[in-house]
Amino acid sequence: MRAELDGDILFNELMMTRQVDHRLVLLLEGDEDANVVDCHIDESNCRSEIGNGKMNVLRVVDLVVQHEIEWIFFALDRDFDDPTALRSLHKRMSVSDAYDLHSEILLKCDVAVKRLTVAHGKKNRRIAYGTHDRIKEIIVEVSGTLGILRYVSSQRKLNLKLSKFPVQDLIEAYESGNLLDELIDLAITISPNATVGREDLISLMRMHAVVSLPVDYFCQGHDMVAFFSVIIRKRLGGTVGMDVLAESMQSSVSIDCFSRLSIFKDFEAWGKEAGVGVWLAA
Repeated sequence: MRAELDGDILFNELMMTRQVDHRLVLLLEGDEDANVVDCHIDESNCRSEIGNGKMNVLRVVDLVVQHEIEWIFFALDRDFDDPTALRSLHKRMSVSDAYDLHSEILLKCDVAVKRLTVAHGKKNRRIAYGTHDRIKEIIVEVSGTLGILRYVSSQRKLNLKLSKFPVQDLIEAYESGNLLDELIDLAITISPNATVGREDLISLMRMHAVVSLPVDYFCQGHDMVAFFSVIIRKRLGGTVGMDVLAESMQSSVSIDCFSRLSIFKDFEAWGKEAGVGVWLAA
């Protein structure tokens, strides 16, 4: 039922709850964000609420600005939006440095990759496959290249179907040095309504890679976890699926890792301005 709520209803809920609960509110996009944040929040001073999507959170921002409310902090995924524009919407708007919270964790916290690899992979297979740095490099390069394709398709309106990719094929293509060609071939094959041909798409991808942002800018958390789980199952002898791996990551983010994230730094500073501690370890 709650998933059907819109921003206006959510705002009204927050206002009604305020009558009996005067803690600061940290408004997040979704459950997965709360699974990370709630492990570190000081619940004597703050509580998290889930907006069920970016548009709902943005609607609450509009209403908060209109009513000059000071007790709600906001956190959004950057996605492919302009982070400066998002932050300008409210003085207490935290925007992930990476595409989303999951990608920021995996990009900033090498220990998270190591812990998940050790927890879910077999030791002899881990040693044979390579270091944790190599595993992270593969995840970043493959998911980032796919992310560039998503971005180019969206910006150029290429009508590529990119929601369901054979993930294992892309890992193998990277290992054989053939990632871009394989990615383009798969995208064209599964997209009957594509408005671009193979060679033109390769040219667009290569042009973008040369003149644009680094590959990790385009890494989406969902893709990173998907590729990570495939590496664990197919290369490291593990059995963990994508959903379980994501939940494992969310619940095991250490305070050292969490303190490197933009949401930690932003909310800590704003909590001090309000005279309260937001995080247990702050």
